[in-house]
Amino acid sequence: FAIQGTGTEAPAEIAIRGNDTEIVDGDAAPSLTDHTEYAEADVAGETGTRTYTIRNTSTGRALAVTGDPLVTITGTHAADFSAAVQPASSVAAGAETTFQITFDPSSLGLRSALVSIANSDGDENPYDFAIQGTGTEAPAEIELLGKDREIVDGER
Repeated sequence: FAIQGTGTEAPAEIAIRGNDTEIVDGDAAPSLTDHTEYAEADVAGETGTRTYTIRNTSTGRALAVTGDPLVTITGTHAADFSAAVQPASSVAAGAETTFQITFDPSSLGLRSALVSIANSDGDENPYDFAIQGTGTEAPAEIELLGKDREIVDGER
């Protein structure tokens, strides 16, 4: 008897990590652990940037990142977040690429958005996760001078 078969390559498989921690597709609960929650930032110009890694865990096919832009940010406060560095549009099997998102709050309080990455993974396209940060206001500072000399708090 004869046996015949056709081999196929494993499909592309996307995984995204922040702070070396997996971010599950569809994650709606931002966390400091995986860098989907940003540190507080002063609305007067302070920003925070996080780096994320896209990995193709497939052993066969390259992963195509297909959006335009490759990383899309939408949602209520999308304008407070920007993709500062875009990932590569193709990720070889077993390889990775990174992208960065910067948080620059325009108002006080909790700011939230949704990151979306269109790709060639058959069951995780698009890959989405929520991000958030808090816009703060720097505390008022006071400087007291006496005869053009700063008087330090508590000085006698």
